[in-house]
Amino acid sequence: MDAGADELQDDLLKYVLRVHEELMRAVAAQREGLDGAADAMAQGAHEGGPADEEDEVALLVHNALGELKGYLNVVARHPRASRLLEDFARYASDSDIRELVQSLVLQGGASRLSRLAEHRAASHVLESVFRCVSDKYRAAALRAGRPVSLDVVPAAHVLVDVAKLMSADVFMSMVSDERASHVVRTLINCMCGTQGLEVTERSEDDGNLITVTKTRSALTQNSRARHEGTQDPANLARPELAPDAYIKAIVQLADSLVELDMLQRQEMEIKAPAAQTPMQALCFLTSGSTALQTLLLGLFAHQSTEVCHSAAFGLAKVLVAGQLLDLCFNTPGSRLVECIVSNVPPDLVGSLYADNFKEHMLELAVDFRGNYVVQRLIEATASEPGQCTKVFKNIVEELTPHFETLFERRRSGVVLALLRACAAFGRCAATAVPKSQEKILKAIIKGLGGTGAEDGETNLFLEVLCMSADHAAEWRLYWADKTLEHALRLDFARRDGLRDHQENYQTPRIPTLGSLIVQSIVKLPVSKRKAKFSRSMQTLTEIEWAALMADRSGSPVVEVCLQERSVVPEKTQSILFEVIKKSAAMLCWNSCGSRVLECAYRCETDVTKKRDLVQELVTQEKDVSSSPYGSFVAKACHIHQFKSDPRAWAIRERSQMTRQNLLDDVLSVPHHSQTAMPHPRNERKRASIPSLNSPESNRSKVSRIDEIADALADRKQKDDVTKPDEQGGTGSREASKVEHARLSEEEGERLRRIVEATITGNGAKLNESAKRSKTLKQKRVSK
Repeated sequence: MDAGADELQDDLLKYVLRVHEELMRAVAAQREGLDGAADAMAQGAHEGGPADEEDEVALLVHNALGELKGYLNVVARHPRASRLLEDFARYASDSDIRELVQSLVLQGGASRLSRLAEHRAASHVLESVFRCVSDKYRAAALRAGRPVSLDVVPAAHVLVDVAKLMSADVFMSMVSDERASHVVRTLINCMCGTQGLEVTERSEDDGNLITVTKTRSALTQNSRARHEGTQDPANLARPELAPDAYIKAIVQLADSLVELDMLQRQEMEIKAPAAQTPMQALCFLTSGSTALQTLLLGLFAHQSTEVCHSAAFGLAKVLVAGQLLDLCFNTPGSRLVECIVSNVPPDLVGSLYADNFKEHMLELAVDFRGNYVVQRLIEATASEPGQCTKVFKNIVEELTPHFETLFERRRSGVVLALLRACAAFGRCAATAVPKSQEKILKAIIKGLGGTGAEDGETNLFLEVLCMSADHAAEWRLYWADKTLEHALRLDFARRDGLRDHQENYQTPRIPTLGSLIVQSIVKLPVSKRKAKFSRSMQTLTEIEWAALMADRSGSPVVEVCLQERSVVPEKTQSILFEVIKKSAAMLCWNSCGSRVLECAYRCETDVTKKRDLVQELVTQEKDVSSSPYGSFVAKACHIHQFKSDPRAWAIRERSQMTRQNLLDDVLSVPHHSQTAMPHPRNERKRASIPSLNSPESNRSKVSRIDEIADALADRKQKDDVTKPDEQGGTGSREASKVEHARLSEEEGERLRRIVEATITGNGAKLNESAKRSKTLKQKRVSK
């Protein structure tokens, strides 16, 4: 390149940087105008404003694109100048975005798309353009509440145009490159409505571009984030909003990959029959495996349609044909197999196990990559217990004799997956597997080298919790001569603001995996060996329970024992509550203990016991108020309301109990399904077990009838408070009782109909219930 060209490049860079500065100033002015307009509207004024700034930004982008039209390919490849094109995509109009993509990509065809996608700076430009187009379409779809035509957002056509350039050969070439793989995955996510699963961050260090990609591995994270409100709903995966044109393009891509693999297989049958096809070789590359996972997840998200279902499983069969076990022992390959196994329909789990995994479970379970495939397979059997009982029993028979090997090789995650699946089967009465549950518990005790004794130096509960009989004995010996105060100061900031690191370091801690396993065992249905396990919990002393409450891995076990009232012995429940009440003030000084205290209050069904607990906190109000987590406990237990008006506090608690009992009867929702209060120390990761029976669905049902249930509970309490005295009123006491019972029965029946109609989403039932209610009221008036 000559000097003139260098000067031209320098001039071009200066121009781009100047335009970028002007654009940022115009955007800042636009934001100020929007803020000013919002303030003016809040004050009742109606002034024009933001439209001028928006026009200025759009005009600036349009003029700059016209000036750079012949240099877009060069600008996109410069680490600093490329940021201008990324911002152009955010603020450009639909016509300008189409012009940008036309000049940058479409004019050069598939070869230019590949070159740009493999470049360290231009790849980010493509990703930004795809995401901005997708955001524009998603905003329109969200406003409409359904997929809309691409003509509503003209810029949305560019994704289809780019996808048409990506034939099977181009796809394989691009996903072989690390940077181009990110571009392909972004395009697929944007078209399938699964964006939000990956985040690509870029930064610069002395002119060197640094790319960091964080991948969210499952669609379930988005549903969890939507429920907890931790993310903007607009950034969550919404596959139902993807238009048919996008899905059709992705299905065509998957079909072309299958056809290409078949052609390559036919050619290789003549040359080298045992060799891998190029498509299968991609599964062993990190970039290729992640891109194929993204493509499969996008199709699985729409597998309710027959076309996507057949395309997804047709591609999956091609990828793993003849090499499934080899993939399980390869890091990228095992993740691809996990993706496939996690989305296999229940009716195919049996054939998948029989054809590929039978008699290889132990070999996979002890491998540091294959054990995750085993866990996904076990979870797949638990997804539909009615159809996978036989498969689950075969897996149990194959793995239980080797639990000792799994513990020695630190593959306890497989044991945990079996326990969780066993709990899922236990919830399905028609497919209960008590024999498998007993085998698993017996194998756990034998694998840990424990005796299962209920007294002496150790017991069954501590053996499993500490993941070793020797560790359990050491843990129990440590707390033998300690005080309750010492146990509760295990993990807390002292009143002088200091932390005793040396004491924490010397204290035997509870392993996280042992905590998870014990939580799963506690949730299992009652059985002979489970009863023995439960009895061993009753031998723990107050100090040992307090030590568990103050331990980061032990406290979730205590919470589960408080929540699972139907499977935990009443004696254990009483011991726990007495320890918590006795040390309530000190628990407020402990981050883990304060959570246990809140859980005990939330899960207790006896209002008298709740009153005793709150009274203990009020008695020691000075210590509670000065503790780090005292305000959290005071809010959770409604201490201020109890102090100001104990009667109102009692009415509120009884109302809450009425509401919860109703939900238990109608929805079979356990008492502990009430949402726990957010703790002030949310950054701490806690050892807890996610539910296997789709808790989001139960929570959504509960949220839909909360208002109805609360209204009935409040009305019932109001009736209880305002009903006539024995001497008051015009009728006799017996007549009043009969009338009150009749009205309560009618009200309960009416609410049950409303709840059932709400759950099923049947509007006709709601209308019928409302008419019946109106008729009942008219009859009362006439009487």
